[in-house]
Amino acid sequence: MCNTMFTPYLLLVTLITFIKGQSSVSLIDSFSTEPVLVSVYYETLCPYSKRFITGQLWTAFNSLPQEALQIDLYPYGNANEDESDPSICTCQHGANECEANLFQACLIHKTPPSINIPIIYCMELSKNPNEAARRCTEPVVDYNTIQQCTTSSEGTKYQHEMASQTRNLNPHHSGVPWITINGRYSKELANQAKRDLVGLVCRLYEGRLELNVCQ
Repeated sequence: MCNTMFTPYLLLVTLITFIKGQSSVSLIDSFSTEPVLVSVYYETLCPYSKRFITGQLWTAFNSLPQEALQIDLYPYGNANEDESDPSICTCQHGANECEANLFQACLIHKTPPSINIPIIYCMELSKNPNEAARRCTEPVVDYNTIQQCTTSSEGTKYQHEMASQTRNLNPHHSGVPWITINGRYSKELANQAKRDLVGLVCRLYEGRLELNVCQ
């Protein structure tokens, strides 16, 4: 597993995010319908989740403008939240996964996708996302602010929201990553997303923007 992503690269990616649409979208027509919504329910230490995030999702994030693609991330997966005390949680891959899930939940709530997706990508490249969290986060975001969130009632609230969103899936998820498109689950579309997410979004996008990557 590659573990050589450094924060200068992340900073560059973040800056590029704000202008990437200029190279992939025709400026002739600036009107659009809603973007294709791709929601990913995942676990931070699940190898299949890591593969999707660092592969198809990352490629789509860098290839498509936000007018065509909206990405929602839910780091929880097969975890179990204590009903009497939401601050207590057990995870499929142990305490380290719970810690990384919570960190990413705080990150997602406190920063926009243009910031949090590159950081999550960087973390998921590492065999130990918790060890990678600081170098992946700084200097784009203050690491201590996110880390303090994980030990607060605020972090518990965010974790509970991720748990609720995951539990309320219909149909209930049977594995991770669990991928829904425009709020609905289809095994066929989920499998297509895992093979070629850019191609899937190109087929489903009904807006009037001309996406060069879809040509």
